[in-house]
Order: sequence, then C-alpha cells, then structure tokens
Amino acid sequence: RERIAEALVACPAGPAARVRLSYLVGGASWIPFYEARSGAGAVDLSAFARVRQSTGEDWSGASIVLSTAVPLQNATPPSPAPLWIAAEARKPEKKVLQVRAETASHAEAAPSAPAGGADARAQGLSVQFPVSGVAAVPGDGTEVRLFVAQVKLPARFASRCAPALAPFVFRVADLVDAAPFPLLPGDVELFWRSGFVGRDRIGRVASGAPFHLTFGIDESYAVDRTVLEEVRRDAGLFGGSTRFRYGYRIRISRTAGAAGEVELVEPIPVSEEDDVRVAVDPTTTPGYALAAEDGRLTWHAPVSPGKPAEVVLRFHVDVPSSYVLP
Repeated sequence: RERIAEALVACPAGPAARVRLSYLVGGASWIPFYEARSGAGAVDLSAFARVRQSTGEDWSGASIVLSTAVPLQNATPPSPAPLWIAAEARKPEKKVLQVRAETASHAEAAPSAPAGGADARAQGLSVQFPVSGVAAVPGDGTEVRLFVAQVKLPARFASRCAPALAPFVFRVADLVDAAPFPLLPGDVELFWRSGFVGRDRIGRVASGAPFHLTFGIDESYAVDRTVLEEVRRDAGLFGGSTRFRYGYRIRISRTAGAAGEVELVEPIPVSEEDDVRVAVDPTTTPGYALAAEDGRLTWHAPVSPGKPAEVVLRFHVDVPSSYVLP
C-alpha cells in the first residue's frame, strides 16, 4: 500500500524560508541486548539495539534516536466490577502442612555510580539517547544491529555455590549500573577471560541500582553434598509436636589452580505460621550469616588444592500434632 501526501506552503515574496516536514509511522521497533566481558576488577558492558522497521521505506543515512518509553497501550479508564460477598457454613478443618518453594527478591541499596558511556537525554519517566553515526535500516523488516553505548562497571567477582540446587561453583560478578540510563530487559552474551561462556538475560535495572551477572561454571572446583539425616520423630516427644530433623554435609574441593574462597549458600525452610518453628542446630558449622527473611545461610569457605572445605548443616522443624502432615 502506498500513501501520498501533498502540502502547499507559501511565504511572502522576497524572504527565503526553510521548511521541515516530519511524520509518524508505525511498524518500527527495537530490542536491547548486551555483551559483557570480564576484566580486572571490572566488567565492560556493551549495549546494542536490534532495530527493525516494516514501513516499506528504506532508512538510508538515518540518524537513530532510541527511547526507553513504553508506548501507551490503552487510554480507556477501567470500570470497577461489582464485589459480591457471600458466606456458607463449613465444618472446622485441620491445618495441613505444605511446602512451597518460591523465588524471593528484595530492594538493595546501591552506592552512587558515576555516569558515562552514552549521551543520554531525560524524557520524563524514560530516557532517550542517540545512536552515534548514521544507520541504514531496510523497510522490509530485516533486523539491523546498532551499537548504542559501552560502560566499564566496577565489579566484585566471587565464586558462589548453592549445592542444594546445583552441585557446581559459579563465577559471579556483583555490579552497579553506572550508565546514565536504565538497562532494559534483554539477552546478554557473556565473555570470560577464555572467551565466550554462554548467554543469560538481564532484567530491568535502574540507573545506579545493583545487579548480578554469572560467567559460567568454574570447573576447577568439585562439589559433593551428602544427606546425613532426614528423620521424622513421633508426636508427643517434644511437647505435643512432631519434629523433622535434617542434616547435610557439603564438601568443596579445588582440583586445579591456586587457593580461593567460595561463597557457599544453603537454604532452610521459612515458616509462615507462628506455631511452626524452624531452628538451626548448634552442631552446624559456625561462621555463617543467616538471612532470616529468605532462610539462607552463607559461609565464606577457603579452599585450596589438597585442602577441601567441609561444611555441615543441621536444622529441625517442629510442627504441632494438630496439623495434617504429609
């Protein structure tokens, strides 16, 4: 389909005038993606844009400006629906003990981050920034990759392990978004010193906010997690409650390289009921930090060749006998 618009412009005789014509079309979009390369105490993060447009008109020698704004989807105000309340008679029911696993996230305080790396322009609640140079984007929907910006982010590298979920040690970088623009959700290609290690995905990160990147598995470590006990005791032994006892031994060995330190993370249950109690046993290896809201215990375990780290975790759960147990 083709549309032709004609505009008649007039000015007084004699003076010269410059006319600029602009118009708005649909069918144009962009998707962010990133490359992250580890360095000495820092990560080089490059931001790119996958731009495509299906207007039927090729953009040749175009100056591209990208925006993080979300287009308005619906301008119709919502209409509240009726709220109905009803009641029915039910017999008293016993509480049933259930286990639910979920991912928990919390707001994190971040140090101030230096700006740099891109010519960002404030646009109210969003940010727009021009792509350097000119670009050619075909009008048939073919995707074009454009470089947007590159920033060097100070990083704290760590070897982190959660044996209850995966028996591996991962290379993790704790970062702060030092770019003068937010990082939009997108795929990231990860490069360690040895080269490309894999792909991951970045969620939305506000400017100055902390986030994390994982640079694959460190194969110079070996992890072994052994179950010591998973025992249920009969009711009545602990003041009318049933006790579930759990014990695990985690052993981390260094198979190559120099000595290092591993952040070992192990979960314990978090009770949402006042009468269901969870406690760490005193025989657990000391030196851990407990995040009570998430039920995570973290040890910083030194590991060297020929001298593995060994951690023992023991805890118990007391459940009233009135509960229906699995």
